[in-house]
Amino acid sequence: MMKYAALGNTGVFVSRVALGAMSFGGSGSPVWDAVGALGLQETDRMVGMALDNGVNLIDTADVYAGGESEELLGQVLGRRRREVLLATKMTARSGPGPNDVGQSRLHIMRSLEPCAGSVPTTSTSTRSTTSTPSPRSRSRWPPWTTPYARARSATSARRT
Repeated sequence: MMKYAALGNTGVFVSRVALGAMSFGGSGSPVWDAVGALGLQETDRMVGMALDNGVNLIDTADVYAGGESEELLGQVLGRRRREVLLATKMTARSGPGPNDVGQSRLHIMRSLEPCAGSVPTTSTSTRSTTSTPSPRSRSRWPPWTTPYARARSATSARRT
């Protein structure tokens, strides 16, 4: 039976086990082939198994398989989207331009667009950054203050 933990003080409960979407998509690329490069059928099977077993937190990022991971996730979630809390990350380089990396508001908002477009949703459930803020960044959202990170930290503290 799946166990759930409070996500900070949001009133939302997330499964203690999350499904990572890093292995979805990217076939033909040496980097993504090494981590899985799962196609549509395998992604559908894996997501279905996770949801059927009570997982309600899926972790993704705009850079996984060049965005293909989120596209596959959107296709397989379909009507089950409301069962899922979707966590996405940004900061990593997502394109060649000077604003395609970092923690600027522009990069964060652009990073959320493909996720919202690929996964049928009006917003992501959580967002986090994956590196230390760059000197250029004016972000006030350090990675350790995101709701997901606080929930993980609180869960870790209770176990010790």
